[in-house]
Amino acid sequence: MASTRRTDGRSPDAETADAKREFETAQRVAFEAEGVSFESRYVDLDSPACRVHVVDAGEPSDEPPLVFVHGVMNFGAMFAPLMGRLGGARMLALDRPGWGLSDDFRYDADTQRRVAVDVLDGVLDALDVDRADVVGHSTGGYWGLAFALARPGRVRRLVAVGGVPAFPGTSPPIPLRLFTLPMVARLLVPRGHPTEATVVEQLAAVGEDRTIRRYPELVAARVAHDRNPRASAVGVSELKSFMTLGGWRAGARLTPSELRAVERPTTFVWGDEDFLGTPEAVREAIESMPDSRLETLACGHIPWLGHPDACADAVAAARA
Repeated sequence: MASTRRTDGRSPDAETADAKREFETAQRVAFEAEGVSFESRYVDLDSPACRVHVVDAGEPSDEPPLVFVHGVMNFGAMFAPLMGRLGGARMLALDRPGWGLSDDFRYDADTQRRVAVDVLDGVLDALDVDRADVVGHSTGGYWGLAFALARPGRVRRLVAVGGVPAFPGTSPPIPLRLFTLPMVARLLVPRGHPTEATVVEQLAAVGEDRTIRRYPELVAARVAHDRNPRASAVGVSELKSFMTLGGWRAGARLTPSELRAVERPTTFVWGDEDFLGTPEAVREAIESMPDSRLETLACGHIPWLGHPDACADAVAAARA
């Protein structure tokens, strides 16, 4: 099989290294713009076998740290506007495998929940954290719920900021489902170099094109991140692990009985225009949980871009 090379003679591995260096600089600028000082930590996991990048910010305290878990096609630095409003706490924002500065990875439907639990277990172990308050966005919220079910002793509070995939009452939009078809995915995967305009266009699909413009540093970080030639393949693999053309995979769905078994206090911050489903569509499932509350905001899928103070207040109230 012939190796894949660009016409300029550079290999995909070289492009990946360049993209990661560019992203490393861009994420630091994005955090600095929000007044967040941090240290980059790297955790070598045995299962799955990969290296995970973690942003370690804030001040050590007796309180469990906040652990931020991002969604598909994103990275830990996307939480910078929210983290900048949560001073006084230790904050850990990881780049999930395949994203940001973490190692390349491919997601699989048969192992996605185990990967979520193993990665969070491994990161907390490596950083000597017994218990944490988990803040998850989108797939990160799904990871938080999966972790709270499997390791209730390691989660004190759980906050899902933005719609949670495979949650009762949600449905994946048709454009996302098309990525599960190999021929269509090859046609839909972005070609060429991403730009600020293409990033804004991508965020328009989740109702956040106007809000993302408020954070030019985050736009620049997203441009740098998406220049990694492996990013699209990681994204397609994760989407396929959750859904088929017909909707959510049966094995991915969070069932009502599972949600009723979540022991930890859980706060949901859900946009009234979230593309996965409306707050009313998920209200019954949330209210069936033993200790839960639902806050709604006038926004799309990434609430803190338009309402950073309200989201920070929700996280602070959950911790209180």
